[in-house]
Amino acid sequence: MFSSAAARLRRFARCSRGNLAIIFGASLLPIAATMGAAVDFASAQGARVRLQAAADAAALAATRNYGKSWQVRQQIATDTFNANLIGVGGAEDVQFKIIDKGQSHKVDASATVDTAFMELMGVDSIDINVDAEAISPRASLEVVLVLDNTGSMSSSNKIGVLRQSAENFVDMMEMAAAIPGKTIKVGLVPFTTMVRVDQSYSSADWLDLEESGSSGGSSGGWSSWRWGGWGGSSGGSSSSSTWKGCIYDRVQPYDTNDTPPIISDEDTLFSPDPDNGFSSSDCDMAQVHELSNDFNSLRDNIDDMKAEGNTNITLGVVWGLHVLSDSEPFTQGDPWSEVETTKVMIVLTDGENTQSRWSSNTNSIDARTRMACDAVKAKDVLVYTVRVVNGDANLLRDCATDNWMYTDIRQASDLTATFEKLAADIINRHLRLTM
Repeated sequence: MFSSAAARLRRFARCSRGNLAIIFGASLLPIAATMGAAVDFASAQGARVRLQAAADAAALAATRNYGKSWQVRQQIATDTFNANLIGVGGAEDVQFKIIDKGQSHKVDASATVDTAFMELMGVDSIDINVDAEAISPRASLEVVLVLDNTGSMSSSNKIGVLRQSAENFVDMMEMAAAIPGKTIKVGLVPFTTMVRVDQSYSSADWLDLEESGSSGGSSGGWSSWRWGGWGGSSGGSSSSSTWKGCIYDRVQPYDTNDTPPIISDEDTLFSPDPDNGFSSSDCDMAQVHELSNDFNSLRDNIDDMKAEGNTNITLGVVWGLHVLSDSEPFTQGDPWSEVETTKVMIVLTDGENTQSRWSSNTNSIDARTRMACDAVKAKDVLVYTVRVVNGDANLLRDCATDNWMYTDIRQASDLTATFEKLAADIINRHLRLTM
């Protein structure tokens, strides 16, 4: 009997048929905890990705607005960060900090994400931390503003709003010029049927004081009675000492390109207006300003802008090209071969071509404008165009480097925002996040 009981005990000790249930039951808790932790970590990772996107957007937004004050950039970054936080569910105690590092903005952000399963193991939340930095690369920028100063700009105070908007643009360029590695120069070309340079250029070799070149235009235009030198028989009544600085189109084909003036080839020289008046405007318009980082002087010239006279967009565009050039009549531009320099032209007008030195036919002048725009773009100049209420939209759109670089403004008050957007785009064309 006793031996039988002992045998049964030994068989019970060796039996394993109930161990699986015991082991499975014992392992349920760690398995559930592991699966729950995976869910919590996936939730935290999703929040981290969205927090990173918000930090990236904030850093880029601040750097994109380097032309504005630090307080404004801080607010822009904060607003951008908060707007991108929408949809970041479960994140609490969100912290945001932005630092201006001179050439870049660095953002640090953090948050906590509550756990659902790991709380059972005593872990209530998961901390997430991200950072982002956006840099405005070293660059040399040369920008020229080619601005319509014709009589139609007086309506709805377009010329007044343009003055303020252009000055704001210069302000942004000046602030951006303080970024380490940024070299920025700005020029100005107010235009009607003439442009006006400083009277000190009356002795310049590139000015044709005798105007003995060919007539250049098939229709004769105005040259048949205006030209003949200072006080010549063709009607000129002034002398070089009283010339106010106004200049017309060059002889064709040089009226649409940047061919350097050659003293021995009079057709390449520039044609002054000896009578100090052309069409319906007098020679008292704002002067062309060469490329410069003297931003106060630029603002002074912008202040002098007023609305009078007819429209010759060709003349404005080609003089914008002259300002960007390193050859006469202005030599402040970097050589065209300098690949590190980005050259930019902004052309603004509120009307169609009405008159040039050679013609009063809009289609004829438009053809010259297209040639001038092509010459500018052939030099790899980035061309932005702005139509203010009126004007030939197709001509201006075609003149721009790309369709998105053409802006159609429906009311003068939109000029301010347009120039701010243009400034930001130009300053940060190569903006990027650091790795």
